[in-house]
Amino acid sequence: MYTLAYTNQFKRDYKRCKKANKSMLKLHTAFGILEETGTLPVDKYKTHPLKGTYKDHIEAHIEPDWLLIWLPKPENEISLVRTGTHSELFG
Repeated sequence: MYTLAYTNQFKRDYKRCKKANKSMLKLHTAFGILEETGTLPVDKYKTHPLKGTYKDHIEAHIEPDWLLIWLPKPENEISLVRTGTHSELFG
């Protein structure tokens, strides 16, 4: 079992997605899978590591243009870093 931690930026992103009427159930489903397994299935979420500024982070697609970025940490902790569209996260 993994513990999820939320960065302040993630909390702001979450509120923005909720206000934009994104399907929060999809995001919460991903949270449940992350808590259970520590990752998300590649075939469903197109999970992959990132480079550059987000080196060591993992990205998954909740929807085609809705991303979740997290950082695996020691002691079975996952830090949820960002969520949003490609343009919101990468300019």
